[in-house]
Amino acid sequence: MTTTIRTIGVANGGGDCAGLNAVIRAVVKTAICEYGWRVLGVANGFDALIWPERLTELTLESVSGILPRGGTILGTTNRGNPFAYCLEEDGRTATQDFSGQCLENWKRLGLDALVVIGGDGTLRIANDFFKRGMNVVGVPKTIDNDLSATEVTFGFDTALHVATDALDRLHTTAESHHRVMVIEVMGRDAGWIALHAGQAGGADVILIPEIPFTIENICEGILRRERAGRKFSLVVVAEGVRLPKTDALGKPMPAATPGNVGNTIAYSLRESLHKEVRVTVLSHVQRGGSPSPFDRILATRFGVCAADLVAQAYVGERSVTLQSSLAEVKESLATLHYGQKVAVLERRGDQVRVRTAQGVSGWVEAHALVEPSLWERGSRLIAETRAMPVQAQGHTRVTSNLRIEPARAAARIYQFNRGVPVEVVARAVTEWSAPSARAVRGGRRASRRKTTSRLGWPAGCWRALSSSICPAPSATMPPRRRCA
Repeated sequence: MTTTIRTIGVANGGGDCAGLNAVIRAVVKTAICEYGWRVLGVANGFDALIWPERLTELTLESVSGILPRGGTILGTTNRGNPFAYCLEEDGRTATQDFSGQCLENWKRLGLDALVVIGGDGTLRIANDFFKRGMNVVGVPKTIDNDLSATEVTFGFDTALHVATDALDRLHTTAESHHRVMVIEVMGRDAGWIALHAGQAGGADVILIPEIPFTIENICEGILRRERAGRKFSLVVVAEGVRLPKTDALGKPMPAATPGNVGNTIAYSLRESLHKEVRVTVLSHVQRGGSPSPFDRILATRFGVCAADLVAQAYVGERSVTLQSSLAEVKESLATLHYGQKVAVLERRGDQVRVRTAQGVSGWVEAHALVEPSLWERGSRLIAETRAMPVQAQGHTRVTSNLRIEPARAAARIYQFNRGVPVEVVARAVTEWSAPSARAVRGGRRASRRKTTSRLGWPAGCWRALSSSICPAPSATMPPRRRCA
């Protein structure tokens, strides 16, 4: 990548969603106001790189007022893969590779980097261009919320609001007419929209691709509601659900595509229940419209982050959201494979810093270094140990003080001499901090870190009552485990 950036491009591909204009606006404003760059808009996916006359220069004036606008000012397509572009010739469809032409035009136009906003398909194309020398920064975009390494994508919140609002409206009419309402929502192969909208809208049945189902189970749930006096039901269906092989009557279920899944399920329910079943397919209603405030803010942060990544020469990477914080994924840094040897450098809680044989160091979760089954058994054993009260009898080994109220300046303090018989009724788990490098070099002993147990006592503090002052156990007390 050139050391001096003068011109960048912005492109978006795939299906549209609320928030695209907010990303474009943020990229343009950051590029111009913060870095003084020139910004070119690539129209209709990557088409403008094939036909450069379709390029548009984006200025502060051209992005003014687009923050609340749905769709995208650049236009988009989900059939414009430059590596296999579909063209019609003599009434027949043929594919042609325009990737070389895109790279030539990219260099001829003087573009230093390209910000690509898209889902997995568009970003896969962008990654192929990156492997051929194009400087690319990717921004994840989809209403389905199903992109890897990204917890929340812009557009999802707006689609969720639309679906929930539709459920609220269908709820009242379904209750009035005692109907079963089937609502099909988008989401492709993921059930995020159906799951969240179903919960927020009070749906009675939620069908998602991740969980298999049968028509019998749906009918049973609806009939159970009827027996309880509820004469209506709402069924939310994700468009990518996997239909069962047969319906409740044993008839084969026909294959269904997105947009027709809800009707297929409704037909089976109508035959089995002999009830009035209506279907609502929200489809592209979830894509359009003004973005929600959350999506406007998230999309704006993505745009600013993308421009900053270009300025820092972090090309070939994509920005993602992790717990509402933005981060960049450096996929080419290192990949740890099963069985690969690493050097453990440091540990902080559940995170371990390791170094690979190639000298690359970074942080991984501690369970990645342990067999999954062993980690699960160990975690379960630790949890059981912490929850189990330690009850036993013994003798004090040193002279110590006993406070009636732990960790407080008690008015009464009992003193135990060495060898006094005591009964231990509870114990807190003690945590030790790792010795610092300085302490190890100096040969000094690492100090124990003061923590608080689940009972609110200082870690390591035992509450013990001398047999001479402790009342005898009552008949209602549980038996205690005793040891010599």
